[in-house]
Amino acid sequence: MDARNLSDAGGTGSTVIDPGTKAVTLYLGPYEYFFSQVKLENNFIILGMGDVNQATTGTQITQVLAGTDLFVLGTASSSGAVYGTSLKNFRVFGASTSSGNLFNLVAAGASGGLIYANWEDLTLQNFGGTGIAMTGPSGSQLCQLSRFTNIKIFRPNTSGSVNLSLTGNCGQMAFYDCVFNGGANNGLGTNIVIATSAGFMPYSITFFASTIQSSNVGASINNGRAISFIDCHFEAINGVINVAGNNVGGINNSVGIHDCAFENSCGINGGAGYLVNASGTTTFVAFSSNFCTNTPDTVVISTSPANVSSANNQMAGSPVFFSGTGDETFNIYGGLALYGANGQNTVFDTSGKLTKSNGKTLAGNGLPILVASVSLTAQTAALGTTTLYTPTVTGLYRLNYSLTIEVAGNAVNLTGTWGWTDAVAHTLTTANIACNTSGANSTSALGLGSIVFAAGGGVPITYAAALSGAIGVGSYGLRLVLEFLA
Repeated sequence: MDARNLSDAGGTGSTVIDPGTKAVTLYLGPYEYFFSQVKLENNFIILGMGDVNQATTGTQITQVLAGTDLFVLGTASSSGAVYGTSLKNFRVFGASTSSGNLFNLVAAGASGGLIYANWEDLTLQNFGGTGIAMTGPSGSQLCQLSRFTNIKIFRPNTSGSVNLSLTGNCGQMAFYDCVFNGGANNGLGTNIVIATSAGFMPYSITFFASTIQSSNVGASINNGRAISFIDCHFEAINGVINVAGNNVGGINNSVGIHDCAFENSCGINGGAGYLVNASGTTTFVAFSSNFCTNTPDTVVISTSPANVSSANNQMAGSPVFFSGTGDETFNIYGGLALYGANGQNTVFDTSGKLTKSNGKTLAGNGLPILVASVSLTAQTAALGTTTLYTPTVTGLYRLNYSLTIEVAGNAVNLTGTWGWTDAVAHTLTTANIACNTSGANSTSALGLGSIVFAAGGGVPITYAAALSGAIGVGSYGLRLVLEFLA
């Protein structure tokens, strides 16, 4: 079917395309077509000749009536659902930037929906409502099993316009190489909305290698399960991904953001910006292997404990990485600051050294580093000189020790000897411990259970234990913890 003569040159929008129960393929040449409405039915195919920005060099379908949704789901199918639509290679141009939806696909009743759709190479522009709105059915049927490739949606810089809206029982959909563009860098409105409807939440929605940019919020997910952003590019967005809401029907929110790029003022909004805001009490977010080339106000906000897992992320500058409570591991370059709900913070410098903890500035290496430990129990014989640790650098070390009689034995003495080297070799031997007294502990002139000393790099720090005779039925325990201080 050649639709060239259906262009309604008078611009009244009188042309309605409705294939009914027929399997129709509509070929549109490189012209502009004025339609009031297009009804999508089973196996309806529309093929254009270019989704370019100028109708003179490609195919453009123009919405004439801003108050009438341009593309809708038809009702001719006996099952209620629309299967196998294919839309390719044309531009859709709205009637007004102040109102009107281009695609408003509302499932009819419990059995409606859009299924096995395959849409490619479409450009949507000049609308004031929603570019593509899809609402799932209220029953067991779904909007599902559909693929959208190279769909480019450009909305105006208004708070009421949305590029893509998926609500209710929508699932098993993938968006490949798509563009969801707002009207201005760090501007107004939300590009993608995913939300519950009629007691159902969207699920298994994947955005792969897509660009989401130029808005106040990039994606707002108010209940969604297995929503994934993989290899996506985010740019010029105040709050990039906002995940809210609680479980629906006992099912929790779950969102994954992996291998994505955040650039050009992402998460910057006068201190209120973020890359991820996981505010739902049953919201679970996995955030891994992402990078941000600017310094966001906050990387991750969460109000629920341990609900956000983060790993191998790289952030420029020294952002507030995490506000709230959760389980975080991450890579650092350019420094990192962590803030809790009480405002106290922890700061790592560019080398990964801890310089502030619990709001207190730390000196030297920040905190002592445990470099070696040993725990020996039920010992009945002497211990020869043994290397505990060989320092890699010269510095100040602290040895914490516990030498204790565990089971009383013969009336002999036990001693421990600790050795180290700075300019010369040193040893410290504890006072005698009576082996016939259960629980007897070591003491020394340099402090009970702990000594601090300077040790040279490359020379072992050692320990030994000696008995003045046989301990008989007795036994002793030796426990050591060595810390590097500075």
